[in-house]
Amino acid sequence: MKPAPFLLPIALFSAITGIVTGLFRIGWFEFPAIGASEHGAIMVGSFMGTLISLERVSAFKNNYGFVIPLLSAGSLVAFLTGYAQAGQYLLIAASLGLLVITAIFQKNFIPAQFLIAFSGSVCWLLGNVMLVLWNMYPAAVSWWMAFILLTIVSSRLKASMAMQVSSGKYTILYVLLALYGLSLLMPFHGNGRYLSGIALVFIAPWLLLFDVAHLTGVSKYSGWLVFTGFAWLLFTGVCMLWGEMIGPLYDSTLHSFFIGFLFTTIMAQGPKILPSLLGKTIQPFHPILYLWFALLQASLLLRISANFLNLYTLRQWAGLLNGIAMFSFFLTMGILLAIELRKTKKAHTLTSAKA
Repeated sequence: MKPAPFLLPIALFSAITGIVTGLFRIGWFEFPAIGASEHGAIMVGSFMGTLISLERVSAFKNNYGFVIPLLSAGSLVAFLTGYAQAGQYLLIAASLGLLVITAIFQKNFIPAQFLIAFSGSVCWLLGNVMLVLWNMYPAAVSWWMAFILLTIVSSRLKASMAMQVSSGKYTILYVLLALYGLSLLMPFHGNGRYLSGIALVFIAPWLLLFDVAHLTGVSKYSGWLVFTGFAWLLFTGVCMLWGEMIGPLYDSTLHSFFIGFLFTTIMAQGPKILPSLLGKTIQPFHPILYLWFALLQASLLLRISANFLNLYTLRQWAGLLNGIAMFSFFLTMGILLAIELRKTKKAHTLTSAKA
């Protein structure tokens, strides 16, 4: 048996830990300071790094590849037990492993998709190295954002092919991604954010125009959420161009990207990706997922409004609702997955009995 079923719960536990540490940082319940201070590394590395690594290695026959998500998942243990530097080194090892395995299995990608995915892995590695060298999250966060952006764009590239997009329009996307990459070489809290913002303001409409929104069932749900995530990506770019990356604007920028863009995309792909990591072809879905999607969007809008109005208490409540929406999504997906697996097992048992 592949170890993915054992690693997926660890990745999800990392997400829940990241949610709790975020609530601590925004002023809610107590959490050990040794863990709360690593909120960003837990969410990007321990959670997303593990999830993305799992998705990459799950398609491969050699189980040794699962060492990579095991390393990123192990970083959570290090962070929560006070060995932050060890956790950071584990993330460097995991990101290096993801880089290598992406290169080795490039045949699984179309050429442009491979280049974008590979560049995303490089950005994750560099972001983790920056964190170790400078011990400052602002030095790493722009690289982590690039890791998430490039990974999602690479995964959506095949979807755009159903739209029969011309090669010229793809060239525009590649130029914009290159522009975003160039911005990483400039200070994020300085002029770099302007170049990043300009790139995102144009990348987001490209994705909105040339991605596929399906029409029924779980695909309709995924389509609406993917498009909403792209809208948040556009807003992230606007925030970068708005002003100096400090205080409320910095919070709005980061959470527009990591909650609005990233987590909405996770919600969109969850019914497909989470079962696939367990080796299942089912896509559990229930309309209640729309409720958590709506709560996430409304609470994020409330949080950003509170930021600009300097209403700290309202920002706290909005942050709590962010956490409730994300946790409820994972809980609901777990329940739906368990129900579908039980149905599948029952159907298999009945078929075997008839045979």
